[in-house]
Amino acid sequence: MKTKLLRVAVPGLVLAGVSCAHAEAPAPVEQHWPTGAEAALIVRHPNLWADAVDAVETRFGDVPAVKALAGRLRQEAFSGLRVGARDWGAGLDLDRGLALYKTPNGLRLVVGATDPKAAEASARTLHLLEPLTDGGKTATCRGAEGVLVCESGEVTGQGAAPAGVTAPEGALAWFWAGAGLEALANPGVRFQTITGWLTRTDDRFALGARADFAFDSAAKGMPMSPESIWAVLTPTRTPGRPSLVAPECSGVLKLDFDLPRLLGLARTVGANVEPALAPAVARLEQGLTGEIAVTFDGGVSHPVLLLGLAPGAPGDAALTGIAELVTAAGGKSTLGPCADAAGQQCLEIAIESAAETPEAGMPGLMGASPAALVESPDAFGVYLTLHAVRVGDTLVLATTAPDAARRTRPDFVSAPWPQALAGAGASGLSVPGFAGYAGIMGAAPFIRLSKNAQWFLDAEILSGLVGAMIEGVDAAFQAAPTHARFELTWRTM
Repeated sequence: MKTKLLRVAVPGLVLAGVSCAHAEAPAPVEQHWPTGAEAALIVRHPNLWADAVDAVETRFGDVPAVKALAGRLRQEAFSGLRVGARDWGAGLDLDRGLALYKTPNGLRLVVGATDPKAAEASARTLHLLEPLTDGGKTATCRGAEGVLVCESGEVTGQGAAPAGVTAPEGALAWFWAGAGLEALANPGVRFQTITGWLTRTDDRFALGARADFAFDSAAKGMPMSPESIWAVLTPTRTPGRPSLVAPECSGVLKLDFDLPRLLGLARTVGANVEPALAPAVARLEQGLTGEIAVTFDGGVSHPVLLLGLAPGAPGDAALTGIAELVTAAGGKSTLGPCADAAGQQCLEIAIESAAETPEAGMPGLMGASPAALVESPDAFGVYLTLHAVRVGDTLVLATTAPDAARRTRPDFVSAPWPQALAGAGASGLSVPGFAGYAGIMGAAPFIRLSKNAQWFLDAEILSGLVGAMIEGVDAAFQAAPTHARFELTWRTM
């Protein structure tokens, strides 16, 4: 999991992790909300690329190669514009912000400017007016205090945001839509508002979005209504259960859903379980809650699976259900006390195939052809030993006895879930030591590019250096009864 985790997911926006603090202040462009606004996109500080160059030079500038890198990136011109030096064209001052407002009758673009006439020409060169001229409309521009205002259609009024609409705390950029969302509606659910944000609070940054909605009461009670399906993702949990995640773990993946409700919903729509699988599925439905975490105590070679259990005997039977499910699906399983660890159960799993012909397949895996994976016609097998122990209402399945035993010690202290992953229905990924995966420029690039393509290699190096300044990355999806929220957060060192 290297820097590309963020580079790919949010290209460029990760650089906000080094943007300057004054970006939190409201930008002048936010004083031009039109009457009847349905949606708005406000970027308080668009110079993220230049901020990244500045921050990398401040942190690593005593290294001559990094100093030279920063100088090249500031001088690099794209269509004549040096965005690394905050040069977007004559008359434009993007440090004053940029905003696009939508009303039922037209669009309004507001952008920071020092010279309105020159700024209009630069805005057209940058194609900033294209959204306003879609469908053959004409955009007209005028200067205001510190900004350029361009409009198409019939847009009126100027003032603050509508009642109840506020910028997220520490917003660098944010989006709001409160009307015109009918196109997103599905039978049984109506979207009310959608918001998005890129924020900074001290050393913590967040990129996220939230959708608020309401379910149609007329569809309530239908087996496959949006509300009944959504209920699978909004389980009720008893607070206070320890995570059983080791504090030193390098990463953890969490999933949380209502497993019994999911299986019950499947039955109501006619899903059938094969008779051979029915006893095992019944044990799992009664014993597992749907809380799942995969953590790595000492690295990826030491995965530990943590499964939420129902209280009492039903939870105790879940491990037996897993063993039975493996056997019923065509594998082999043996469950019994571990020879190398008192108090632990060992689950031996074997999945084998004769693999005598190219058509032979692995049991339970359609289309898998072991014959293509081995050169000999001998049997192909996968063998796995899991050490299992119940700790409270959690089933611990580990690949080694010490990883399972660690969680049974009286002095074991669980790592707390990140705030975004702590609630019921929250699923996501946490990588506490992200900087350890990013690395920094430890050797000269192994390739050279012509001068007009050097920016590509420079940008890759810059991205790696920015990644080395990031500590702790969390990605979380939170389902709630009337809203859904996704947020990617990271901290800078």
